[in-house]
Amino acid sequence: MTAPRRVLLVSPRCDPEPPSAEPIGGGPISVRLVAQALVDADVDVRVLSFVRGRPRSDERLDGVPVTRLPIRPLWPAAPLAWRDWLYREIARGLEGFVAEWPPDLLHAFGGRAVVGVAAVAERTGRPFVVTVNGPVLFCPTGVGRDRAGRDCLGCRGRQRWRGIMDWRGAGGAGTKMRAVLFWLYSHPHMARVARSLRRAARLLPVSHGLAHDLVRLGHPPSRVHVVHNPIRVPSRIPDDARAALGLPAGVRVLLYAGRLAEEKGVQNVLRVMPSLPDTVLVVIGQGRYGSALKRDAAALGVDARVRFLGELPNAALGPYYATADVVIMAGVFYEALGRMLMEACAHGAAVIGTRVGGIPDVIEDGRNGYLLETQDPAELRSRIRAILDPPARARQMGEYGRAKMAREFSPAACAAALASVYRSVCDPLPDGIAPARPTEGVR
Repeated sequence: MTAPRRVLLVSPRCDPEPPSAEPIGGGPISVRLVAQALVDADVDVRVLSFVRGRPRSDERLDGVPVTRLPIRPLWPAAPLAWRDWLYREIARGLEGFVAEWPPDLLHAFGGRAVVGVAAVAERTGRPFVVTVNGPVLFCPTGVGRDRAGRDCLGCRGRQRWRGIMDWRGAGGAGTKMRAVLFWLYSHPHMARVARSLRRAARLLPVSHGLAHDLVRLGHPPSRVHVVHNPIRVPSRIPDDARAALGLPAGVRVLLYAGRLAEEKGVQNVLRVMPSLPDTVLVVIGQGRYGSALKRDAAALGVDARVRFLGELPNAALGPYYATADVVIMAGVFYEALGRMLMEACAHGAAVIGTRVGGIPDVIEDGRNGYLLETQDPAELRSRIRAILDPPARARQMGEYGRAKMAREFSPAACAAALASVYRSVCDPLPDGIAPARPTEGVR
C-alpha cells in the first residue's frame, strides 16, 4: 500500500506552550510525543496548533516542525459562542496553511480539532483521520459519566438534561439559567460534531474501552482502530523528591497529578486518609476545586499530611512519580487512557484507577495496580493497603508497570500503528473487500 508523503497533525494545543498559557493536559503532551514518534519513523509530519494573543510562530521541537497560528479574539467572549468560534478559527487557519504546505492526509488530534478539520477536508478533497482521546466528542459536559459513575456517552433526552444540570447547574438561579442555555446549545453542537466524525476515513481511539463505546454509538467497526498514545520510559528513574517534600524515610506516599476537579476524585483519597495514618498525599495541579479540597483536608484533620504543590511543568514531575508508592485516579471522569497513570508506571509507581474508559488498558488488575469498581471509600482503602502491605509489593508492581509501558505503549509501536492506518486510508481496498482485521483493537 502507498504511504502518504505528508501528514499534517492538527491540534488546538501542543506541548510545550508559552509560559503564560493555560496548564497543559495529557492531550497536548500526546500530540508532541506522537509527532516525535512519526518523525523517528521517517514520516514527513508537521504539527499545526493555535495560540491566543500571540503572532504566528514556526519552530522545530525535538525534530518536529510546529506552526502555531493565532486565534482572533472573540468579543464579548460568550461561553456558548467560544467553541464554535474556535472551530471557525481552526478551519480558517488550516485552510491557509494547507495552501502553503499541501499534505496528503489530515490528522485531527482531539475533539476540539475535528469540526474545523472536517470542513477543510471536504473543501479541499483530502482524507482525514481523527484521534479520539477523550469524551468531549460524545458528551456535552466533557465528563462522560454521570454522578452515579455510569457511562453516559451519547446521552439524549432526560439523561442529557440531568447530566448538564448536575455538572453545570449546581448553584443559584443564574447558574441554572446558564445550564439551561447550554442544554439548548448542546443539541445543534453535538449534531455538528457527529456529522464531522462520520466524514472521517478512520477513527483512532486511544484505548479499547473508547473503541468499544465508539462501536456502541454506531460507528462501523471497520473504521475504528485503536492506537495508544505513546509514553517514553526513562532508562534511569529520576532522584525522588522525598527530601524536597520534607518527608521522613518511613512515610508512604500517595500522589495525584492533574486538573483539580470534582470528577477527578481527589476528595475520595482525602476521605480515606484518616484511616491511613502512615501516609502522605501529594497533590499536584490546579483548578477551581482546589480550595474545596483544602477545606476538606482541614475538616478531616489530615491537612498536615497533604501537600498541595500547585501546577508544575510536566517535565518536572518525574521525581515526584519516583517518590510515590501509589499514584491514584479515583474519580468518575471518563479517562480515555490516563496519561498520569502511564507516566506513573513509566517511573516505577504502582497505580490505582477507576474501571472506566481506557484505564483498564493501562492497569492490569493485580499486576501493576488495581482497578476500582465503585466509589466506595472502603474499596479504595483496601486497594491502597493491598499495595502498601507488604512494602515490597509496591516495588514489584512498579517494575511490572515499567515493563508494560515499554512493551505496549512505546513510540515505535504507536508510529507503526499509525503508519498502517495512514496507508490504508491513502490506498484503500476496493469496495466490498474488508480489511484483514476490520475491528482491530475493539473488544
